[in-house]
Amino acid sequence: MFESVLQEILAYNKIIIHRHNNPDGDALGSQIGLKHILTANFPEKEIYVVGDDAKRYSFMADSVMDTIPDEAYDGALAVILDTSAKALISDDRYRLAAATARIDHHIFCEKFTDEEVINIKKQIHQLQEWAVRLYRHLVQCSTTCQWRACKKHFQNLKLLILKSVLWQLFQMLNMWLSIK
Repeated sequence: MFESVLQEILAYNKIIIHRHNNPDGDALGSQIGLKHILTANFPEKEIYVVGDDAKRYSFMADSVMDTIPDEAYDGALAVILDTSAKALISDDRYRLAAATARIDHHIFCEKFTDEEVINIKKQIHQLQEWAVRLYRHLVQCSTTCQWRACKKHFQNLKLLILKSVLWQLFQMLNMWLSIK
């Protein structure tokens, strides 16, 4: 499943990492995380992150995107993360790359890269667990009139989901790198 993308990563000395427009935490986190993992394991490779401004997530370390010319895509691999449809990709210059790959956890909408890894099984399970937790908190809050506490729990659950998505991505990448 992931081996084909790993082979692409190994084959190219220049990797440009994309994600969707108007990024949220998991898009930026996976993009920045992948850059750090690849840089740490392949210091000889040129690794770039591109896309629109991080806006409300600009507090995240390394959330400022690289500014690169179109020529940077010559002989490069473009990796698209956290994006289910090509219309959502931030910076459509990924089409200029020599090869493209996608890693995503959303329901499949369309094929738009050479290599694709779409893994939603764990996400579905996590969302089910999250829904049960949220329901329990909402019931508790509605019976005790603790709406402020409920809002805090909801925000904590969103962070928990973000952490689990990032953890899954890091596990997948570490598995790939151990094959190397």
